[in-house]
Amino acid sequence: MKFGSKEAGLMPKNIFLKGGYSYLSDHNVLINNELKALYIKHREAKKLADINITKQALQRNIRNSRQIIFEVTQDCNLRCKYCLFLSNYQYHRDVSKKFLDFETGKQGLSYIYDMIKDRERREIVLSFYGGEPLLKIDIIKKIVSFSKELFKDWDIQYVLTTNSTRLDSSVAKFLISEDFKISISLDGPKNIHDSKRVYTDGKGTYNDLMANLKRIKSMNNVFFKKNVRFSTVYSQDLSLLDTVDFFCNNEDVNQSRISLNAVNALHTDYYKRYPVNTREYKINLDKIIKNIIARTVNDDELYPVEIDITKNMLNITKLGQTPENILHGTCLFNNRLFIDTDGRFHICERINNSFSFGDVWNGIDFKKIKQIIDDFTKVKKNHCINCDIHFLCAPCYTAFAKGGCFEIDKDYCTSFRASILQILDDIILFKEKKHHPLNKKKKPKLDKFHQFVYLEKGPVNTAILDFLKGEIYQVENNTIKKFDDIKDFLRAAKEAGLIINVKANSWIPKDESRKNLFKFADEVSPMRYTLEIEAGVDLELIKERFRKSNVVRIVYYGEDKIKQLLPSVELIYKKRSFNECIEMSKINGEFSKTNESDYRFNQIYNSCWGQKIAVTKDGKIRPCIFSNIIIADLKSTPVSEIIMKAKNYWYFTKDKVEKCKECELRYVCFDCREVAQRSENGNLCATNPNCEYDPYNGSWISEVKKNESKIM
Repeated sequence: MKFGSKEAGLMPKNIFLKGGYSYLSDHNVLINNELKALYIKHREAKKLADINITKQALQRNIRNSRQIIFEVTQDCNLRCKYCLFLSNYQYHRDVSKKFLDFETGKQGLSYIYDMIKDRERREIVLSFYGGEPLLKIDIIKKIVSFSKELFKDWDIQYVLTTNSTRLDSSVAKFLISEDFKISISLDGPKNIHDSKRVYTDGKGTYNDLMANLKRIKSMNNVFFKKNVRFSTVYSQDLSLLDTVDFFCNNEDVNQSRISLNAVNALHTDYYKRYPVNTREYKINLDKIIKNIIARTVNDDELYPVEIDITKNMLNITKLGQTPENILHGTCLFNNRLFIDTDGRFHICERINNSFSFGDVWNGIDFKKIKQIIDDFTKVKKNHCINCDIHFLCAPCYTAFAKGGCFEIDKDYCTSFRASILQILDDIILFKEKKHHPLNKKKKPKLDKFHQFVYLEKGPVNTAILDFLKGEIYQVENNTIKKFDDIKDFLRAAKEAGLIINVKANSWIPKDESRKNLFKFADEVSPMRYTLEIEAGVDLELIKERFRKSNVVRIVYYGEDKIKQLLPSVELIYKKRSFNECIEMSKINGEFSKTNESDYRFNQIYNSCWGQKIAVTKDGKIRPCIFSNIIIADLKSTPVSEIIMKAKNYWYFTKDKVEKCKECELRYVCFDCREVAQRSENGNLCATNPNCEYDPYNGSWISEVKKNESKIM
């Protein structure tokens, strides 16, 4: 019996199936047993909680936006039959000759830079979208050039979404020189691709696209493998099996990343004219899934298209498992900003033009953002609360966006319910085979060992220390070798010159074993650290003294620019004043939680002093560039002794600070010890005077700050 069929309704209530799944006949849904408990929890809660979103929180989210997308033009040299920007979709714009003039793009980039320039993460992704953006390659080049002037010393990644028919040699040379990430629209073999992706005269585009792909490959094959990916749209009236076979067997594309997405059938009647053989589509989908399972069982490498299918399938149960996700959708204005040809801001490139919230000339309208979120929340609360699979469903704003309002689309719900039954059915097949195709033991992903501490020397000589079991492993060329005795291995590692790098975002238990590890690591090899230097210091002396030490980053405080001091060491410029540090150290009701990496770091190190050595212009070694504490003298103290003395301050965590040691938030806030100790005449254990939190009763002291955390 196939689950989700009409016969399924005859099954007994809550019957247990293989692989830890149950069938809830009262709601006609197949469910993972772990999610079943979550389902019951939501059902008994009866209503979804409200979300209080402050203006400050929205500002913080937008300041952390990683990607800025420019609509370069609304024009296109193609007329793809499923394109959102044709008259078939009633709420989206049509193709037009409008384009983004450089002054508008420049103003948008300048506005965003002013908003985010002080954030710690100095990286940004600039994407170019259309229409077909390569129709206005001159605009792209100007924005790229200006971004380099504006975002000096930032890591800028450029991204382009293109149909690639205009990707000639000169364009390819430019994209390669700027290390663009390119997303190319390719729907499969010639007969499938040309049935939907056509020029304005109806001619297919496959031959031109493939010729341009081969040109890029011949110009720079390394770039092609690393930077080119494919965006594929499939429609149920065509063969998904043939599409997958193409991306597995065509040598020009089968090693490139791919994003496989179903055609957008919302807010249009266009696709009702195409007859769909549901039975044939289901049979082909079953063949694809069973082939992936068979290849997994045989330990065969999956092709990127198979990985994408499997990820989408196996990750479905990770969506929307909290009331918050159910309410606000899959994003909350914290990942990207879209700027259209008129300079208006939007949530992303896929939503229609009715939901803009400001423009590049007048800035972002945060009240408008709040209204958008509230409108979306209200619709979802009214509709989704009684849905038995709402915790598996996290539709974004675009799914329900109509002409200036949000409305649940019944076709979306019907389609999702059908797909979730199919997906859970397929998951059972994986469970029965006891294989997870994305997590094979044969070639483990080292970054998944989140509970381990890494020891490394180069990419292959890597060892993993497991605190939980007291075991040691060495990884060479993706194979793991286990050692019986940790101490013997570490001694051998020391003799072999293996650098022990204890990564702060690793899981480390809060007990004596943590202290012992760091103590042992210090003895075996020098710890990596950041070197802060103040303008006016003797740079030649810095180079001479620290060139053989384990510096991984140099932070230079000053208006002037200096050349690279040490080979292969990251050089960062900062102009932060002590007053700005005081502002950072304020802990109030709008307190911003840190990320997991910082949280782990703060458990081990002081959030400001940790793994840092500062040299002021007078040649004094201090815990940080603004500190009054003198650790040593640059000229007279050996570097090994400087490091040894600095470590006394590295490990000065908030577990040693008055009041902070009782606070449950101590690992998620920035600790400016300089501000604290100055407030009490040099007492290193002094409480930060800017802290407005009372850990003894769990409340914020200032009523004003309390009010700021309420809804605007």
